Amino acid sequence: MKLIDLNFMDTPNSIAVYLYETNDGPVLFETGPYSCIKYLEKGLADAGYTSNDIKHVFLTHIHLDHAGAAWHFAAKGAQIYVHPKGLAHLIDPTKLVASASKIYGGQMDLLWGKFEPIPEKQLTSIEHNQEVTIGGKIIKSLHTPGHAVHHTAWVTHEGIVCGDVAGVRIANGPAMPPCPPPDIHLDNWIESLDILLDENPEKIFIAHFGEFDNAKEHLEALKQEIIIWDKFVSELYKTKPLVKQAISTFEEWIETRILSISNEPELVSLYAIANPTWISINGLYRYYSKKFS
Repeated sequence: MKLIDLNFMDTPNSIAVYLYETNDGPVLFETGPYSCIKYLEKGLADAGYTSNDIKHVFLTHIHLDHAGAAWHFAAKGAQIYVHPKGLAHLIDPTKLVASASKIYGGQMDLLWGKFEPIPEKQLTSIEHNQEVTIGGKIIKSLHTPGHAVHHTAWVTHEGIVCGDVAGVRIANGPAMPPCPPPDIHLDNWIESLDILLDENPEKIFIAHFGEFDNAKEHLEALKQEIIIWDKFVSELYKTKPLVKQAISTFEEWIETRILSISNEPELVSLYAIANPTWISINGLYRYYSKKFS
């Protein structure tokens, strides 16, 4: 498995995609946003490939930082594998783009670049525990909601490509849950981590950022982190029910947690790019507004 750093916003160690070689050519896990396509193409070139060589793309979910360039590979003939609940939004991305636009506003093009529809014939809907064999290698799907209802982790012989369900972890920092709107569900997320743990993985590959050999320790730590976040933010929601009232408190709390685990101040800004606190507090407040209604 080869990591390709997409240098999102010209910042390393923020978004990764993974190249997986088989006897039938290379497979790509994730595409990242189209705004990073030059870095993706460079990473492919360094491995001896071009975009035209990619015939199979496996998406963990359809958020633009993971799937934004999927249409580019479909246009070159690739088959795109995706959770059933994400399929319709790739055929017609109108609602997906509208939802993202509510969050990112005028920064949409800068952050994500173009996002185009994908012909239905080039999309394959994958069920939970379904296996796909490419070039003699088996890739198994695990439906893993919590971060998104349309999230899938992919089990390979080298480890599990986890997307966002295994959280954000940069260098020696903590594993933290990215919580954007609209469908964060913390209880489902913990159940999904148990699904990953049941696979007894030795290595995991995450989008933000990198591969980790201490897979079980990482996943257990993230479970505990979600419980800690749930306790803190649910109480914050009860005392400061508006996001604008809570955001500064949440930002200070996150910074304290990063430094208490890593003691590396430079990681605070890297986490802010990979997992912006203002997005997570919005996602969590939406979650609690439904949970407590």
